[in-house]
Amino acid sequence: ETRTLGDGLLDLAAMPRLRCLDLACCRSPLDFEDVRRRRGDSACEAERRAAVNGAVVLLTDLKHIETLCLNGIDLYDGTCEFLAELPALKVLDLSRTSITNAGVECLQPAPCLRELWLASTAVDDQAIKTLKAFPALKEVYSGGADIDPPKFEGTRVRALDVFWRDSPREW
Repeated sequence: ETRTLGDGLLDLAAMPRLRCLDLACCRSPLDFEDVRRRRGDSACEAERRAAVNGAVVLLTDLKHIETLCLNGIDLYDGTCEFLAELPALKVLDLSRTSITNAGVECLQPAPCLRELWLASTAVDDQAIKTLKAFPALKEVYSGGADIDPPKFEGTRVRALDVFWRDSPREW
């Protein structure tokens, strides 16, 4: 069964023991192919971004989530400020999203974020200064992003150039 990103997120907020959520590669809440056929690309893009942002806003009700995987979802920089509001968030996977350096800046207020996955994103070395200022960040997985791990040497943040793991992440 194919579910969209927004399906069931409100129900999840009522599950206080839920600590880990993997939404990797979930479809966005609307079928944009129909919109694309009827309108120009710019209108479709605006609607797609609004729908994805709406689904991410629902995630902010999940105050107890510690690990969140959004790998492969059409997220944009503006959605990161909502993710930074999750008070217990420790591990965030934004690999294969449209996140840029601006999105990384929006995440900086996240109080507990200690592990950030940015593989195959548009984030580059310009974000290193921001990443170093995260209050709890310890590791950045940067494979496929234009981040040079040695530039983190001498800091408490360790950048790991990991692109793919043979086995699934153990949460």
